[in-house]
Amino acid sequence: MTRKIIFTSTFFLIFFILYCFNAKGDVFSVHLFYDSNKKALFFDNESEENVSLDKEEDISIVEYAIDNSTGAYIIKLYDISGNVFSQNEFNPKVGKFDYKMPYFSVAEKMEIFEKSTNKKILETNLSNYLTCNGNGTCEFEKGENIDSCIGDCASSNVKFSQETKKILDKNNGILKDEKTGATLLKGNIAKEQVTNENVQSSSGKMWSIILIVVMSLIVISVVYFIIRKKIIKK
Repeated sequence: MTRKIIFTSTFFLIFFILYCFNAKGDVFSVHLFYDSNKKALFFDNESEENVSLDKEEDISIVEYAIDNSTGAYIIKLYDISGNVFSQNEFNPKVGKFDYKMPYFSVAEKMEIFEKSTNKKILETNLSNYLTCNGNGTCEFEKGENIDSCIGDCASSNVKFSQETKKILDKNNGILKDEKTGATLLKGNIAKEQVTNENVQSSSGKMWSIILIVVMSLIVISVVYFIIRKKIIKK
């Protein structure tokens, strides 16, 4: 009985911590077709696109990155410089199926390889979904912002394109999402506001961590109390 209580409590503690830190985002749906007779993988020719962006679903980027699953095929994502930044294996399903993976704003190209031969069998361009070209210049007009392109738009000394500078000047140095109110870009003339926002953000994160620690201690205390009570009874 005691072991069961410990296991249950530990499970809920781990679940709580993972729930708090498990970041998720939009999903790439790769439309594929597997011919079991020919044992060959193709893009689904009935789909308008080889890859589409699904905003209704979400997949944990962390879980996908550490997934050690093995399969007959390897799917790789490349950035604009041609570097592989994501590589996973998968097994096909017979007929039409969608392979789901997290959306990456820096993905410029996708390739699929046959694992047994290491032969590239499929390739598709993802530049229409690219919102971070990694060229060292923050270009809001191309979809880049603090969230979608951290490297270009969230460094200590951001270099803005001329078009982005004009947009920032018209908005007093700060661009915010009209729906959520979240900050998308911060210009140099908004340093004081940026500092205040950073302080508030850090404070919010600190309280979140404190809450997690407190909840963890409560669970551990309850488990200890139950175990101690059981031992005393015996």
